[in-house]
Amino acid sequence: MKIIDTHTHLYGKDFAADLPDVVRRAKEAGVVAALLPNLNAASLPDLHAATALAPDFFYSMIGMHPTEMGEEWQKDLELLHLELLAHPARYIAIGEIGLDYYWSMDEKEAMNSAFRTQLTWARDSRLPVSIHSRSATMDAVTAIEEIGADAIRGVFHSFTDSPEELMAILRLPHFMVGVNGVLTFKNSILRDFLPDLLPLDRLVIETDAPYLSPVPNRGKRNEPANLLYVIDELAKCYRLPREKVAQQVFANSVEMFALK
Repeated sequence: MKIIDTHTHLYGKDFAADLPDVVRRAKEAGVVAALLPNLNAASLPDLHAATALAPDFFYSMIGMHPTEMGEEWQKDLELLHLELLAHPARYIAIGEIGLDYYWSMDEKEAMNSAFRTQLTWARDSRLPVSIHSRSATMDAVTAIEEIGADAIRGVFHSFTDSPEELMAILRLPHFMVGVNGVLTFKNSILRDFLPDLLPLDRLVIETDAPYLSPVPNRGKRNEPANLLYVIDELAKCYRLPREKVAQQVFANSVEMFALK
């Protein structure tokens, strides 16, 4: 069984003390790659350091998270773009980018401007996007359609939305949905509609570590080895052997991110 963690923040301070052990446990569980979404210009050094530690395991993205923009976000965005242009082979995707209206609507205009700018990077570089969307999925879909849905591919990561929002995402021809430990939570509604609405070939898995650790480890720091629990829950939902589920989501991940 081969597994790819398509969205994990292992380069953060939560893993500074034991990252080699985390990677070892991941590999023992069958995880063969972990994709690292960036947060902003300040996070690039830590991102690069982690990738250098295990270049056969870590793959970097570049982008600006919608809640990590800061007062000088336009300047930082330009720095990120220059980095992408200078080192295009260093990055496999544009991410983590998107919209987040959950905490506040004050920065809505700035978020949308940054998001659309980074969607153009993805379109022009032919790289996929990893999208953060919280209380903003319909606006995110609209932005993708405006920039060019036929020319942009990617993943709406950590999907926890409604059936209506899922169907809006699936109408985008080149997008998949990222599912993580939330699926295992007792109060999750995802089990009620994912098997009926989300084809298995439009699904990838992730941890979003250190967050959203699945049951039975809920409340603890998350890490890629825990993806086995997500696969088990998907197998129950889709009523398929866990090996078949793992094989399909692995193939989806390789295709989406052009992994070798």
